Amino acid sequence: MREKDSVLIERSITGDFRAFEEIVNRYENQVYDLGRRMLRNEEDARDILQETFLSVSNNLHKLKKKLHLSTWIYRIAMNHCLMRLRKEKWDTISLDVDVMGLDTKRKRGYIDESAKSPVKLLEDEELKKEVKKTKESLPPKYKTVLGDTEDFSIKEIAEKHGISVSAVRSRLHRARKIVREKLLKQLLY
Repeated sequence: MREKDSVLIERSITGDFRAFEEIVNRYENQVYDLGRRMLRNEEDARDILQETFLSVSNNLHKLKKKLHLSTWIYRIAMNHCLMRLRKEKWDTISLDVDVMGLDTKRKRGYIDESAKSPVKLLEDEELKKEVKKTKESLPPKYKTVLGDTEDFSIKEIAEKHGISVSAVRSRLHRARKIVREKLLKQLLY
């Protein structure tokens, strides 16, 4: 019989290595797959796997009861991946290279931080499409409120829909939570 995550967490916090080993066994494939997808390198994915579970081990006692272990581990893994990508981005830019093109008379070392690589632009577009598709799948009461946030204040949305400000906030919170959970499931599986 498979133990609940909450039981494994408690046992791990008290020093039960086998309980922590079970946590690793449950989630290592998802962490590794995330690392491989984001970093496109098996060695880096293995590093992320180690870094993630080292962080989990060191911070398990900080896990809030209302947060699912899988979501928490995913966030840690995602943060490690993002940190690695940021580090690689800065490690690969040489300030001695003429980044303005072939014109060597232009100032060297200028970095246009707003410029994105074609791969990054494609990834951003794919993510935008997934987010849009996920938002469109929301129940109407959430979809309309979430869609209005770009053009209206919360008070204006409440007036427009004939509901209270707290109802708007509640629907926004639920809508964002649904979108986040659906996107996380798509990324994890």
